[in-house]
Amino acid sequence: MKRLPHRCAALVVTVVTGVGLALPAAASAGPPAAAAGRVAAQHGIGIKLLDASVSRKNDPRAHIYIDDFVRPGAVLTRHVQVSDFTARPVRLNMYAVASSIDSAGWQVAAGRATNELTSWMQVSPATVDLQPGKSAAVTVLIHVPPTVPKGERYATIVAELPAPPQASNPSVSIATRVGVRVYLDVGAGGEPASNFAISTLTAARDKDGTPVVSAQVTNTGGRALDLGGRLQLSGGPGGLRAGPYDVQVPRTLGIGESGDVTVALDKQTPVGPWLAKMTLRSGYVQHAVTGRLSFPRSAGTAAKPVKAHAVPLAKNRNVLVPVAIGLILLLAIGLALWLFWRRRNRHDKRNADGTPGSPPVVPAQRQATTSQTHSTP
Repeated sequence: MKRLPHRCAALVVTVVTGVGLALPAAASAGPPAAAAGRVAAQHGIGIKLLDASVSRKNDPRAHIYIDDFVRPGAVLTRHVQVSDFTARPVRLNMYAVASSIDSAGWQVAAGRATNELTSWMQVSPATVDLQPGKSAAVTVLIHVPPTVPKGERYATIVAELPAPPQASNPSVSIATRVGVRVYLDVGAGGEPASNFAISTLTAARDKDGTPVVSAQVTNTGGRALDLGGRLQLSGGPGGLRAGPYDVQVPRTLGIGESGDVTVALDKQTPVGPWLAKMTLRSGYVQHAVTGRLSFPRSAGTAAKPVKAHAVPLAKNRNVLVPVAIGLILLLAIGLALWLFWRRRNRHDKRNADGTPGSPPVVPAQRQATTSQTHSTP
């Protein structure tokens, strides 16, 4: 296991339950720091992943969520940390709840709904008592049955803070839930490749007039995606540049699904035209595209989408640098092996030609003894 940095990516879920009242669970997920701030400021409890598979140490998503590919019969152990940021002691209920991905993104089921994945999971302890400012580790054990069909499953590890009934309506109670997502893909052989395609870029304005740029993305791989990234503008009026602007809320796309990834800009951004460069990433996979954009002048309107042009690998430094380092390492290893082979070959050739080297000790002593015997009168 690899211990991760102290950062938190929590899924905030508020559920209202009561007699005759049921609201769907709402979920939001942002960058790790932003999510941690929302949890601490709004709800007073937090949750984060503590460890991940060593084989996925370079996958950013595996540092935030439980994201693994395993074979049938595998057993996984992970740990999450729950924290109390309130001014009073709390008792948290810990459990796994069914989750899914639809056109709106990641969805957490209400209550303690189950699915196939949650039936494989054990969360212990089931309750955690925390003092203000304190944290505790919780174990997540996943037993994958030996005979299950291949495919990706979804769940969420939830820490729930129950609340007493509202004084104005005792039949209604409000529970605060935070959680860590679980993406578990099961199958034989290698892990399905993750990939996506960016087809168009669109410049628009929100209802309040804020300029936004959205990229139309399609998940073309075999795993779900959590798309984050940034936007840069150049070549604006008078040679202006703007950005980079980060994707504030990563977009989750299921296998084969399409959707928009949106970046909001500063309200003072000129209309344009601009050369926009959008760089998006999910896990190991990253793509960048460019397009010429001009923002509409009216709030609540959008310009015509423009075709997104892929940035060649040589121009994508985030991809080029790791590739170059890898090639240099391979060249160094190859050179070392060639030098070793050449030195070994020379040594073998000297021995085959009878080239004198260091004489063996025993034969030399035998030769000296024989000479002394012949010289005796």
